[in-house]
Amino acid sequence: MANSRRKFNAILRIKVDDSIFDEDSVVNGAIVDYYESFYHEEHPLRPLLNGISYNSINIDDLGKEKALGPDGFNIAFF
Repeated sequence: MANSRRKFNAILRIKVDDSIFDEDSVVNGAIVDYYESFYHEEHPLRPLLNGISYNSINIDDLGKEKALGPDGFNIAFF
């Protein structure tokens, strides 16, 4: 039963530009590359914080399995 579900939940091949890839490692790499390029900013727009002091959160204070906010992503994800 679980194997039949896995078959339907798998990406067996992917088309990138005009090329079709069907090897698992290449398919996985193409998906990762897509999302990395999708979320990459060439010129990020960030507010300037000149002269503003703030306390940052120490990485030791964050548990790897604790959710940071309503999105549910934990620190291990980032």
